[in-house]
Parts: sequence; C-alpha cells; structure tokens
Amino acid sequence: MRFAIVGHSFIARMAGNSLLQSDDVQLLGILGATTWTLLHSKKIRDLDVDRLLLQIGGNDIGPTSDPDDIVSDICDVVPMSLQKGCQVIVGSLFQRYRPRHMTPENYEIQRSRINTRLCKLFRNQDYVAYWKLRGLQHLTAAAFKDGVHLTQTLETRYARQLKLALYCSQMK
Repeated sequence: MRFAIVGHSFIARMAGNSLLQSDDVQLLGILGATTWTLLHSKKIRDLDVDRLLLQIGGNDIGPTSDPDDIVSDICDVVPMSLQKGCQVIVGSLFQRYRPRHMTPENYEIQRSRINTRLCKLFRNQDYVAYWKLRGLQHLTAAAFKDGVHLTQTLETRYARQLKLALYCSQMK
C-alpha cells in the first residue's frame, strides 16, 4: 500500500521523523497552505496513493472565516482522491495558542465547530474516515514551541499516531 499525509508546513517538517520515513509514505506539506491552496495544487491532484490522510483546515481559520465554508472546502478535496479509488482519512484540527490575527479563544470556537461537523459528516462514509487526535485533543500552551507547532516530543507522539492511522484505520 502507498500512503500520503498532506497538510501545511508542519507535515513537511515531520519528514525527518524516523517513524514516518518509509518508501511507501509521502509527506506533502506546503508552507502556509490553506485548503484552497491544496485543492488547486498539482502535487495533490497527481498523488497516486491507496490511502491519504488530510491534516488540513487550521490555516484557513481567521477572524472572518466561516467554519461551514472551511468544512465545505475540506469536503471539496476529498472527492479528488475518492475518484482515484483512494481511501481518505480526514484528521481533526489542532489547537493553536497563537493563531493569526485572532485570540486563541476565537480560534478554538471555530476549530471545535469544524471538528464536530467533520466528525458527523464522515461518520458513516464508506471510503472516508474522520480521525481524532487521540491524547492530543486538549494540550496546554507548553505543548507548542511557538503557539502553533508541536514540541519535538509531541511531534514524535503525533508521528506514531499518524502511522497508526494510515496502517490500521478501519474503512467500511
């Protein structure tokens, strides 16, 4: 099986993590990418994998963003992979303690709404699964080196979870 993990620059930085280094796992992270950026990315459209984990949406959240629009944009990325016979895992969005141009509380309101909607949308899908951040849902500010990106220790824990999600997640 061939796998890909797609997201913003955080995913690209994890490429050095020995837990994720494998000939059958591709990590595609685009600095500052939004869901719209990924939707229009040739790299994403040309992916040829059996299972895709999308860790996207956090960069879309801003002071004037609408959670429903972000969910809709994430849902627009999914069919591109499904049409190729690829199974898709949509990862829940991480907390941020230093979001762009807004308070962490306002970011959290939108993040929670998005995660709740994604979970409901993909609950009964055949080739799409929603993946919760097990043990990483309620982190303190100390878990982030800059308010956005995980510390090295938590990156390793997250990498273990990513690998588990790719190799072991159950699809209907």
